[in-house]
Amino acid sequence: MTQASPARLEKRLNKKKPNQTRSFDQLVGDTTIARLKPYIQQQIGMLGQQIVQSIYQTMMQERSMMQTRQLAFENLLRRNTTWFNDEVLAMEVASVEDQAEGATEVEAAEEGDKVRVEFQSRYLDQGEWSALQKLAVHSLLRKGPQGNVQTGSEAFEKALLGMKAGETREFLLPEVPEEGKEPENTRIKVTVKRVSRRPGAPTPAAAPTEEAAAPAGEVPANAEG
Repeated sequence: MTQASPARLEKRLNKKKPNQTRSFDQLVGDTTIARLKPYIQQQIGMLGQQIVQSIYQTMMQERSMMQTRQLAFENLLRRNTTWFNDEVLAMEVASVEDQAEGATEVEAAEEGDKVRVEFQSRYLDQGEWSALQKLAVHSLLRKGPQGNVQTGSEAFEKALLGMKAGETREFLLPEVPEEGKEPENTRIKVTVKRVSRRPGAPTPAAAPTEEAAAPAGEVPANAEG
């Protein structure tokens, strides 16, 4: 085995030994950068916030302009046509939403369907109906992780089973009685506007009959009370 000469060993050691010599200018530069680092980070953060705010403001301006143009277009249609109204607009919006979801309009509501309704309510001892409210039940009678249906009332959603677009139904919605008090049952008047079904939605084995679909206490739509 040959041994390296002292001169060769010294050359190898000098080659592997890192150069730790730093000039005074480099030391001053490193110190300056270290002192300025928090300020630089602060300025970069502020610049980033300004960019985000600028983008957000631009998006909000574009959205406001689109809403204004849409409202102007609707006003023109109302003034210059006899067929355009809020009902027509709502049905067209529903159609566009269904297309985006891959859903199709169907005749009668079944479990899992999306049902758009308008409804009013009143207590039995009151003569005035509440203001008309609109509601979209996205998946009829389907329970969420907490075991509740979307509306929070299975009786309400069961009453929609078998209903068709344009159909109106009145029924009593029983409330859970409080201790020592009589239950204040509520009368509901609901009109189905559109029933939609997404592809692949399971279909019940047998559609409920009209009598089975109607909840207890149902009265005709033209009944007085």
